[in-house]
Amino acid sequence: MTYQDKANHIAELLETQLGVRGAGLETKLKKAGRLLPRHVRRDAAVLVAALKTQGNPRLARMVDGAGAVKSYKVCEKYLSAIDRTYRRRGQIVSFLATNAFNMITVAALLIAVLVWRGFL
Repeated sequence: MTYQDKANHIAELLETQLGVRGAGLETKLKKAGRLLPRHVRRDAAVLVAALKTQGNPRLARMVDGAGAVKSYKVCEKYLSAIDRTYRRRGQIVSFLATNAFNMITVAALLIAVLVWRGFL
C-alpha cells in the first residue's frame, strides 16, 4: 500500500466509525479533534506528514517508512475497534441524563421560588 492508500483507508475509517466528514485525512483529523486520543492523533499526523512529503522526490527520502507503517497500524487498530452502537448508545444516555438533570434543577428552583413567595 502507498501512503495515499493508507491515508484514504484511515480517512474512510474516521468517516464510518466516528462520522467525521471532510475532503481528506488532514481535514478529517482537524474535525475529529478530541474524539481521538492524543497518541492516535499524533500517529495520524505522522501519516499526514509522510503523505505531504511523498510528492517531492528530495523530501520523500526523509520519510521514516517504518514509522509511517507503525502509525498506520496504530490508527487502524484504534479505529477498527470502535463499537459504533455502544458509542451511539452512550451519546443518547448522556443527552437524556443532561436533560433530566436540567429539568430537576428547574423544578427545584420553581418550588424554591414558590415557597419563598408564600404560594406553597
